[in-house]
Amino acid sequence: MAKGHKYCINNLLRLEDIRVTEVVEEVDEDVVVIKVQPRKEKEIFCPHCGSKHLYRHGHARPRKVLHACICGKRIYLKIQGLQRLKCKHCGRTFTQQLEI
Repeated sequence: MAKGHKYCINNLLRLEDIRVTEVVEEVDEDVVVIKVQPRKEKEIFCPHCGSKHLYRHGHARPRKVLHACICGKRIYLKIQGLQRLKCKHCGRTFTQQLEI
């Protein structure tokens, strides 16, 4: 896929700070799956205590989320590459969140 197409997909679906890696159209069904991952890590804070002292605690499983319906086709986002994080302050784990 050309670089310009990925930029247009980001604008069409209003995806900010998210990188489109692949677009797959399933022929049998009216479904389009767009594989995405976070573009860069912003400063992340613990949602439980607000601390910024975190460390990586593995990867989250890919998720498939219905995002929109366009021209009778369901548009799913397959979110990959999210980090699991653990707070050094309160010891709780959580998954990195995307602003979608």
